[in-house]
Amino acid sequence: MAQWLPAGLSRSARAAGRRRRASLAPLLLAAAALALALVAACADDAPPPTSPLATPAASTPAPLAAPSAQPPAAPRSPLVAPSASAPTAPTAPPRAPDGALGDLESATARAIDLMAEWLGVAATDLRVERAEEVVWPSLCIGIERPGELCGQSLTPGYLVRLLDRFDGVHAMHMRQGGGVEWAGETRVQGAAVAVDVASALFTVEVGGFPTEFRLAPGSIRLTEDPAAPALSDPAFVGTRVELAIDANPAGEGPAVVAWLADLP
Repeated sequence: MAQWLPAGLSRSARAAGRRRRASLAPLLLAAAALALALVAACADDAPPPTSPLATPAASTPAPLAAPSAQPPAAPRSPLVAPSASAPTAPTAPPRAPDGALGDLESATARAIDLMAEWLGVAATDLRVERAEEVVWPSLCIGIERPGELCGQSLTPGYLVRLLDRFDGVHAMHMRQGGGVEWAGETRVQGAAVAVDVASALFTVEVGGFPTEFRLAPGSIRLTEDPAAPALSDPAFVGTRVELAIDANPAGEGPAVVAWLADLP
């Protein structure tokens, strides 16, 4: 059976209920705020989500030492021989200044002046035995020295043979386009024994006997070795050489060296 409360009591009960709910509201709000704070804290510590399709990156250990700035050089193959160095060209002999020699007469006059300078005598001590136009068979113009390569090219020029006061012969080989060389009349070979710089005497053992030669102002040396010792160097003693020589223009004394070449 339904019971009916008095109207006053019913209103009192409803008012009390409202007061209880109002007093609980702050507690409920505080609890909700605490729960939200705990959830946020947990979210900050958790790692970010990753896709299950992503491949995890492998950890790379740090190197124990810094890598070399340059990679090691590749080993040389023992089957590859180093290229041989090109042979050194022999020392070029001194020649008259470049320039066309002109005709035979001017070439002869030039030969006399140069030979007087190279022999160390007066130009008036020389006279012409023969002077002629020639065609040399190679670029070496008729003077083939040890170690020199002679290009096979016909070379027009002049041959001038001069006589000193004692009829010693001194030949000049000339290019028409320029260039004069002292040929030397006789050739000998031997081993260097000594060089006296003060007296310009060069001693060579020829045929088992020491023989003296005089070095003139125009004497030249040819060698294929740029590191070869100088004539005055004691290390030069024993070097085998070939010499082109002329008679001494003084009429006596050692023959004069036109040129000398080191032999292998």
